[in-house]
Amino acid sequence: MGGLGGRVRSWGTVSYFLRQRRWVALLICMLVAVLFWLMSAMDGTYTKRVQLQVSEDINLPVGYTLVDSSLIPKVVAVDITAQGGTLLSYSLETIFDKQLHLKLEVDSDFINPQGGRWVVGGLRLRERVLATLPKLSKFVANQSGSDLELRIYPEEITIEYERLTTRSIPVAFTSQIDFGDNAHFILNALTMTPDVVKVYGVRADVDSLLIRDEVIETDDMPIRVDRAGVSSYKVALQVPKGMTLDPDSVEVTVAVEELLYHTEQVSQIEVDNLDKGYTLRLFPSTISVSYLAPRDSLLDLKEDSHPVVLYVDAKEIESQTLQLEVHLREVPRFAHTIQLEPDRVEFILEEKNPEEEKGK
Repeated sequence: MGGLGGRVRSWGTVSYFLRQRRWVALLICMLVAVLFWLMSAMDGTYTKRVQLQVSEDINLPVGYTLVDSSLIPKVVAVDITAQGGTLLSYSLETIFDKQLHLKLEVDSDFINPQGGRWVVGGLRLRERVLATLPKLSKFVANQSGSDLELRIYPEEITIEYERLTTRSIPVAFTSQIDFGDNAHFILNALTMTPDVVKVYGVRADVDSLLIRDEVIETDDMPIRVDRAGVSSYKVALQVPKGMTLDPDSVEVTVAVEELLYHTEQVSQIEVDNLDKGYTLRLFPSTISVSYLAPRDSLLDLKEDSHPVVLYVDAKEIESQTLQLEVHLREVPRFAHTIQLEPDRVEFILEEKNPEEEKGK
């Protein structure tokens, strides 16, 4: 009964405020109380912490490298202490901002040529933080003369650097040329500019490249060439780990020729190693020779020239077969994918008439 009576009394209290719209008065009183609490809170001093991820890319002058990255913190914390009202307005303004990265740099005007340490702290670190957070910078400028206070942790960051060793190392073209659907294209010439690049790195690493007589290779991605003639392409270089290249890409110039299909008939077939006193008759006596060749080379080919020389070898004559393989003795240097039709011929081996031999 006690539990039931308590619930009845509670409902009676609630029903009291529900009658004659007394709940409106209750709500107004609660809102007024909250308002006075906020006004009182706005006069207080509060601290808001903002965290910045530190970029792994340290801005060092050309020719220098980071020695010990463990000295660089992953995160920098910024504590903003200000009056509650102003701090609330800043929080609302930045509530949807993405997290930014703090990028550190070494002033080239004060760098030690032999290497050393650069400490970013105090006013220098404050300037880097405000440059990274433009809204905070504006907020600080607007609060000039107030009790605004910024504290940065860690208070200083040490960047240890050393001078890089520089060597000139040749470039090797290791990429693939992709002619796509143009199967009758051929690479006639290829040049790279430059063919030697400067390599920057720790002395031990760079010297190891020279000792192993290594080269800087071009990127593995194929170069797509879809037209004949001379064309140039920018190709990236594979950068050895822990080193930098200057430049980090080369210009590859290729000269591509289109191949045309050419066929000629060869009726003069030479015979090797035929014993004296014998003749060899071949069937058929004419061989069709087909090959691919650059257009310009075919235009320069004279009709009365005989760039293709064929022969058969009498030593290959066997009793079990009456065919001989046709061989190539000479072929134009510009010919590709050579085909003979037929590539074997039948033969008749005949002994010459002794009287004919005497007459000769």
